[in-house]
Amino acid sequence: MLNSFLRKYFLLLFIAAPQVLKAKITLPALVGDGMVLQRNVAIPVWGWANPGESVQIEFKGKSYQTKADNEGKWKLNLDKQAAASSLQMVIRGNQDEIIIRNVAVGDVWVCSGQSNMYMKMKDLGNAYTLKAEDNIPQIRSIEVAKVTSFSPEDNFKTIGWREAVPAHLPSFSAAAYFFAKELYQKNQVPIGLISTSWGGTKAEAWVSLEGLKEFPHYIDRYHHVKEPSFRESVLQKEKNDIKAWLDQVKALDKGFQPAIKWNTIDFDDSSWKRMILPAYWENQGELKNYDGVVWFRKEIELTKADLGKRSTLFLSYVDELDSTYVNGKLVGATYGRSNIRKYAVSEDLLIEGKNIITVRVTDWGGPGGFAKGPDGLKIIVGERVINLNNEWAYQASLSLKEMPKFPASDKIVLQYEPSLLYNAMIAPLVNYAIKGVIWYQGESNTDKAAEYNRLFPALIQNWRKQWKQGDFPFLYVQLANYGPYSSNVQFNSWASLREAQLKTLSVPNTGMAVIIDIGEEKDIHPKNKWDVGKRLAIAAQKVAYGNNKIVYSGPIYKEMKVSGTEAKIAFDHTGSGLAIRDSNLLQGFFIAGEDGVFVQANAKIEKDQVIVWHNTVSKPVAVRYAWQGNPYKSNLINKEGLPASPFRTNKP
Repeated sequence: MLNSFLRKYFLLLFIAAPQVLKAKITLPALVGDGMVLQRNVAIPVWGWANPGESVQIEFKGKSYQTKADNEGKWKLNLDKQAAASSLQMVIRGNQDEIIIRNVAVGDVWVCSGQSNMYMKMKDLGNAYTLKAEDNIPQIRSIEVAKVTSFSPEDNFKTIGWREAVPAHLPSFSAAAYFFAKELYQKNQVPIGLISTSWGGTKAEAWVSLEGLKEFPHYIDRYHHVKEPSFRESVLQKEKNDIKAWLDQVKALDKGFQPAIKWNTIDFDDSSWKRMILPAYWENQGELKNYDGVVWFRKEIELTKADLGKRSTLFLSYVDELDSTYVNGKLVGATYGRSNIRKYAVSEDLLIEGKNIITVRVTDWGGPGGFAKGPDGLKIIVGERVINLNNEWAYQASLSLKEMPKFPASDKIVLQYEPSLLYNAMIAPLVNYAIKGVIWYQGESNTDKAAEYNRLFPALIQNWRKQWKQGDFPFLYVQLANYGPYSSNVQFNSWASLREAQLKTLSVPNTGMAVIIDIGEEKDIHPKNKWDVGKRLAIAAQKVAYGNNKIVYSGPIYKEMKVSGTEAKIAFDHTGSGLAIRDSNLLQGFFIAGEDGVFVQANAKIEKDQVIVWHNTVSKPVAVRYAWQGNPYKSNLINKEGLPASPFRTNKP
């Protein structure tokens, strides 16, 4: 009887204890060791505790107190502070104390967008080598985990704040780091970077549901996607469509045609050409402009002593999709150029003597093949490491042009859906005081460039409303040059998106970095992020820091006047004068007469104007500049070196 009573007593005590004895102050992910607080404004600090619990904060010799409300939430505003570092904050509840160390006060920037903002320092490869000056502990970054949510969240997962020192710098957003580096070198003030970005995402995913009220089709889409039954039906159809497409591709792929398929151990690849990996096949002469499927094979020799041991295959980064086989058996498949390939190889797959590793790579555009990664290419068998950074046999099997068209069925990719990234990756940040935002996005909205004219300003206004910090600076990157050069300037979706970005400068306290001179024809992720960061920082000097003397923008189209057979183009932001980049010949201008047909024009600089003409156009009606996906030849700049933004004088 006593034992039964004791069991019940201790069971009740165990159940009750977490509610009374183990309750602790809980802080949001942003509030922790190494954090940077925004200078010169009231500093909000918040968290959770027991309802009614007293909370005390000590910071810089002053004490602040409050109580948690009925839901256990609490918030305090600390006094404005000047820039400082090496500070400590103490937060106390009724039963616990949290000490936050290495706190800095400086400028905090939210860094958001898609893959070009997410792109890490380590992804720059050989394009940038860390220098002694790239060791700046006063620059700190915190990365928001990539998740989605159907309702606004109040916190996020992260590894916390990290300093820009060699141990952590490889995982920093490259564009954000170079931006912060320029600001720090200029102002000598700690910089905090809140990195919240996700590759391939659309602007509408980053806007709250309230912010999309002028876009009812997105609100309808949100409510549809929120329903599990709708998601399941779309997913099932997508699976069926993809399977049918893959079956068609497989039927056309030469690697699956022979009686002895290319992934089997008995296939003879002696007639194949050889390539040293890791490498992109565009660097090989016969595959220079090839997109599609390429097979790679590598033979390794194993001894009897190697058998029966755990094995792991490392393939670094593959662009874009790999299907990897060992002795004809699939061991893994991964999509995405930013994902490390690491595959477990079951013990029964390996045999004594000859073993074959086969990697079938599919690339839809840009460079295809293998990129260098931290682990390189290797297979570890037990404790034995076999280096695979050497010669592989390779053979193309199906070009992109030969592939069947991918099914255009409705798809649900949650990170692309309206509001789902705002809810999970922006909403948890809006209590934190910031200096401003830098934004690098737009590639995934080029199919709806006209809508972006309204959507992008709506995003900016939405964030400003949610942060409740007024019209804070919002700086963004105009799309880079990308794709093959074309002299057809009649219509281009990338040019139209750039125009929408240009128009967004009408929103107060915005600035734009033009980068049509530093992109790459075959890579949508250009490596030159140092100039991106520098140009954003130049814009910040004016928009965020009030430097009215700095030339912070390249030439922006102002007006056109026609004089006889010539069109005279005037610009704002000419700085100390118009100039030509790396040439004596001004290029990138096209002119049209009354027939609306644009021809490549002659152009010259006269003072702060550009004179445009062509001997076949007697009555100029319109001029376009850099109105292409890849206008790399366009070379109008100001003498400060900032490129002119693309424009068209005839508005649709």
